[in-house]
This record gives sequence, structure tokens and C-alpha cells, in this order.
Amino acid sequence: MRRKATRALPALSRRRLIRLFRFLKLVEKSALKREQIMKRLQLDIRGFYRDLETLRQLKISIKVGADHRYHLQGTLEEALQHLPFPDPQLTFSEVALLIQGDTPAHNKLRKQWEALVGERGSDKPASDPDDEILPSQSDNGNSPSLGGTINPSRSEPMSVPATAADE
Repeated sequence: MRRKATRALPALSRRRLIRLFRFLKLVEKSALKREQIMKRLQLDIRGFYRDLETLRQLKISIKVGADHRYHLQGTLEEALQHLPFPDPQLTFSEVALLIQGDTPAHNKLRKQWEALVGERGSDKPASDPDDEILPSQSDNGNSPSLGGTINPSRSEPMSVPATAADE
């Protein structure tokens, strides 16, 4: 039995993700003709079909009616569950703050954190056991700096130790 070839999802730039979001917003409100979508998103025909294919690869259903108008199948909220968010360029300290929540999104981020720097409360990152993160002398073990461990279960905000550049 032959398996259907699956295409790898192309790398999605910040600009393209924003355009895909705008595409979804347009076809959520009303069914539009291809030319209307292309004009509003400043796309050529090739870009339109690439974006349409990308949305379909992301499991976001855009239907075309008999009148040749495109519309979002389902709700925008459902579609956004499949559209990646552009990289927010968070620092380790910012991520340490975010992983303290209890929602599924917090848990997803916490799992990524733990895979990168180690298990909760561990001094060793999970990915490289030879590359220890050692606590600094002034660290109480709960700072989000890489000089110590992070305790994501803390309820109070974490502070970043001052450096010579901060003074």
C-alpha cells in the first residue's frame, strides 16, 4: 500500500503569519472573491494560492462556493487554534514568569522550558546532562537567570539579579 506523500509545512515568517491571520479575518466575516482577497492583502495570484495551501496544511478549512467566493469553514476561534503565533522573542526571565500559570498554554510552555533547561527544580538541563547549570553564590535557587534553578511553581513574581551593567 502506498502512503500519501505529506508536504512539510514551509517556514512561516512573522510577516506571513500576520497575513494568514488577516486572510482568516477577511473570509470569516463574509465570503469574498479571490480578487477581493488579493487586493486587500496585496497578493498576486501565486501568493494567494500559496497562502490558501498553507492554511489547508494547517488544517484550516477555507471553502469556495459555487459563486467562486472563499469563506472560512467554522469559526475564527477554531481556525486560530491551528495557526501558529509569530515568535514573540521572549527572554528566559519572561518565559519563567509565564510558566507559572495553570492553563493548557502555560503547561505547553512549561514543557518546552523543562526540555530546554531541565526538570522542575533540577540543576541539569534535560537535553545535555554534561552541561550543568550551577547556582551562583548570590542566588537563592529561585532566580530566572541561568546562574541558578528556576522554580516555576513559585507564586510570587521572580526577580532578575542585578548585574554590573544595571548599576
